[in-house]
Amino acid sequence: MGEHVDISSPDISGSFTGTVELISPFAVNQSQLPNYQYQVYIEINHASPQMLNGMSVSCSIYTSPIRHAVIVPADAVMVNNGQLGVYVRDTSGRFKFTPVKILSSDALNVQVQGVKVGMAVATKRPQE
Repeated sequence: MGEHVDISSPDISGSFTGTVELISPFAVNQSQLPNYQYQVYIEINHASPQMLNGMSVSCSIYTSPIRHAVIVPADAVMVNNGQLGVYVRDTSGRFKFTPVKILSSDALNVQVQGVKVGMAVATKRPQE
């Protein structure tokens, strides 16, 4: 939250700015494709009287890059001894539980810190 937003609409002259106030944690899939949409609530700076609640606009949301984060399948994130993590394949071919910090998620994927790009993760709990 707090990201800068540029807002425009073909129905209103000029452009506007605002700030992200809330992003719904619930994804909406409105098609058969694996595309998800999230409702975003924006506080608009100096809104025009022509701007109506619920109208469609184009927005550019400016975010900071997240360093040292990777995307893993949601099925790969598991709980082990009360800790969230993933099972990562080590050099011997065995899977070892590695704690992670969850940054964001949707129905299919989770953005985490604690593993590196290219590491193989299990999507089912390995036999111990």
